[in-house]
Amino acid sequence: MNRMWIPTMKCLEGLNPQQLEAVRFFDRNSMVFAGPGTGKTRVITSRIAYMLESGRLPEAKRVLAITFTNKAANEMSSSVASFGVNQKRVRIGTFHNFCMWVLKAYGDKIKMSRDFTFLTPNQQLQHVHQTLHLLMIYMVTAVH
Repeated sequence: MNRMWIPTMKCLEGLNPQQLEAVRFFDRNSMVFAGPGTGKTRVITSRIAYMLESGRLPEAKRVLAITFTNKAANEMSSSVASFGVNQKRVRIGTFHNFCMWVLKAYGDKIKMSRDFTFLTPNQQLQHVHQTLHLLMIYMVTAVH
């Protein structure tokens, strides 16, 4: 019997057959539909590691993973790092984080300064108060 040796990859350990199929699928883009607690995040992070570790993704390519919350992005980053993946080839973040990165990297192409910053709600209110004060307009704010 001729058995092909398949190297063990940490990113494939503990996956069930459906998760393993989703991780190894590589013919085109894919989307994972699954209910809560079924391991979607594990599949995504394992897939990222698998693409990079297996050589299925050329060395010059990078992976972008976008999620909705900072918490999810941090968990995904930690998970991918735990697989020993070269972090320079992976960018994981929120939609807002990604858009900010694009503007900071390429904002000059649309005549936008790269050194902009976002203001917190308190900072925004402070600036409004300062501006109104300069214009001699006084505002009363309600405390919630």
